[in-house]
Amino acid sequence: MPLTANQSRCVSEILSSGFGNLPAAFGKQETDSLISKFESAFSSSDKKFESSDPKDWTRDQNGKVYAANRVDEFIKDFNEIWQRPELTEFIRLILGSGFGLVQADYFDKRSERTRSFPWHRDMTITVKENDLPSEDFVKPTFRAGIPQVEAPIQLLEKMLTLRIYLDPPTVDDEALVVKPNTHLVGEMEFDDDQVINSNVGDAFVMRPLLFRSTRSSKTATKTYSRVIHLKFAGQQDLWDKFEWRTFVPCPQEDERH
Repeated sequence: MPLTANQSRCVSEILSSGFGNLPAAFGKQETDSLISKFESAFSSSDKKFESSDPKDWTRDQNGKVYAANRVDEFIKDFNEIWQRPELTEFIRLILGSGFGLVQADYFDKRSERTRSFPWHRDMTITVKENDLPSEDFVKPTFRAGIPQVEAPIQLLEKMLTLRIYLDPPTVDDEALVVKPNTHLVGEMEFDDDQVINSNVGDAFVMRPLLFRSTRSSKTATKTYSRVIHLKFAGQQDLWDKFEWRTFVPCPQEDERH
C-alpha cells in the first residue's frame, strides 16, 4: 500500500534528522482502549496477567505501577498494537522487510514519581545471555532482571525506537528533548535542542543513537504522561552466539490476508 503524506514525511525526517513524528497513528477511542487495557492488567488480581518476575513492574508507595518491562508478554493481543500498516509500512522502508519487535516497555510518569534523565544515547539491547565472550557486545548489565549488553554501532544503526503517546507530553511532564542529527556517527555540529510535543495518539520515532534527555515534571502538575515504548531491529540474527531476548517479526503483507 502507498504511504500517506504523513508517513512519507516521517520517513524523510528520520533519515535526515534521526527522528520523526507520525501524527494520529491511533485515534482517541484506541488510546482510551489502550489505557484501559494496561490499567486493567496492572490492577488485575488474576496472576496470569502478571509478569513472572515482580521486578518487571515498578510501583510507587501507593502500589501504582509506573514502569513495566516486557509488556508484550502479559498484555493480551499486544502485537496488534504495532502490527498495523500505519506503523509497519514506513518502518519497513527504513529497516527492511526482516524487521521485528525486540523490546516493549510502558511508562506512567507523574509529578509524585518524576525523574529526569541526562543526555544520553540508547546503546543497550536485551539478550538471552549477556556473559558470552565478544569484542562487539560489551558491558553486560541487568535491568529489572533482564540481561543487557551494549551493542555495536553497526547494529544500533539498524534499529528504531517508537513511542506511542497515550497522553500529550508537555514541558511540565517529563518532556523528551532531542538533539537533531546526533544519530550520525562522527557528527560534531548539532542543531539546538528540540522539545518533543507530540499529541495523544501520535507515534514518535527515533534512532537509538540520537542524543536525548528527559526533563523532570513540575511539582504542581497533575497530568498523566503515559507512553508505550517499543524498540525494533532490522535483523533477527546476531553474532558471537548472542540472541535477542525476544524477536517478534513483522508479518509480511500476504500474511495479513
